[in-house]
Amino acid sequence: HRHLGLELEVLEPGKVKVWARYKPELEQGMGMLHGGVFACVLDSATYYAALSHYGLVDKLPLTQEYKINLLSTARQEDIYALAQLLRAGRTVAVAEAKLYTATGKLVAAGMASFLIPPERSAQGPDT
Repeated sequence: HRHLGLELEVLEPGKVKVWARYKPELEQGMGMLHGGVFACVLDSATYYAALSHYGLVDKLPLTQEYKINLLSTARQEDIYALAQLLRAGRTVAVAEAKLYTATGKLVAAGMASFLIPPERSAQGPDT
């Protein structure tokens, strides 16, 4: 997270905003932000959306799967993800995220699911 310069803002439990600050070393060969940066921000933002709901304890949620659709490119500007939890169950959580450039252009969207360890599920509702 430090290498990407990720910054987390918890908007409410289950909803977060995560910024990735532009650095030239995050570009791919044609001068655009690398798709792997988008994937990392999406994975991190959806994870933090789940974590902000379940809270911190010994065992953390584990990413089970994520999918990303790359919709556009970003050049030499910060990006951010808005992520929200769609389901917070006893054993599985699902979140979605949309990634935007600092100027507001939608560049990617995706979803992620997380395995919730048994010790954590007692804290979260089974919805």
